[in-house]
Amino acid sequence: MSKQKKKVDAIQYDYYDSEDELFIGTVSVDSVQQCEEWKESMSINNKSVVFKLDTGAQANIISEKLFRKLSLPDNKITEKTSIKLVTYDGHKISPIGTRMLKCTFKDRKYNLKFFIVPTDSQPILSADTCSEIGAIVRVRAVDKPLTKEEVISDYGETFKGLGTLSKTHHIEVDPLIPSVVHPPRKIPAAVRDQVRTELDRMESLGVIAKQDEPTDWVHSKVVVRKPGKLRVCIDPKDLNRTIKREHYQLMRLLKNCLKQSCFPDLKQHMDSGRFVLTRIVQNY
Repeated sequence: MSKQKKKVDAIQYDYYDSEDELFIGTVSVDSVQQCEEWKESMSINNKSVVFKLDTGAQANIISEKLFRKLSLPDNKITEKTSIKLVTYDGHKISPIGTRMLKCTFKDRKYNLKFFIVPTDSQPILSADTCSEIGAIVRVRAVDKPLTKEEVISDYGETFKGLGTLSKTHHIEVDPLIPSVVHPPRKIPAAVRDQVRTELDRMESLGVIAKQDEPTDWVHSKVVVRKPGKLRVCIDPKDLNRTIKREHYQLMRLLKNCLKQSCFPDLKQHMDSGRFVLTRIVQNY
């Protein structure tokens, strides 16, 4: 019966009460077909070394054979260790020692500690090292795109009705400006029925009201074709010119807003005096 060297594919730490024994679980998968492993290339002494990224490992491992091939200027194992690496099946591996190695990953330099083992095992990077160099990122939440159905289900009240304000706003107009009456625009025969249907719908919702008596102002009607429907609106540019502007002292208004609990993130910029939002409040 031939003896085969164990292949180290995964490493993790468990601590014993003994100071000279450290449990390092290894899984031998020589005869098991694997899916594609996570590997990254790292440069050590200008030599490319392919490491396995093992999130279950808490130590970086390289073999003595690979360590010698790196041809470091000081090719010595600087620190001996009494820690023994124990596999899942109880097999113990005594590391030759440890060595701090200068590594380069994606143009960034790192000084990493490696356990050097006598077995010809695959180089492994620990979970801490993978996180430090950014090879693996821990994802604590998964973003799920919102669907139309979810938005309507969660915020159904927002889409009901016309979205009118609770208070009535009074707009003052200048009585000295003469009123303007625009002649009615012709509507193409092909869309007259659709326009009539839309006007009836808007009247039933209370958006518009039928006007049978004479009026001082008549605005042009504008019909805009949208996908699958028509939008009917008016062009009140002449009426807008008669509206009296309400003048407020903006600084005082914003200071009053700052006192309200609904504007907790409105802050004044010290240099320019402008007001800016320090963050976007998502919970209304």
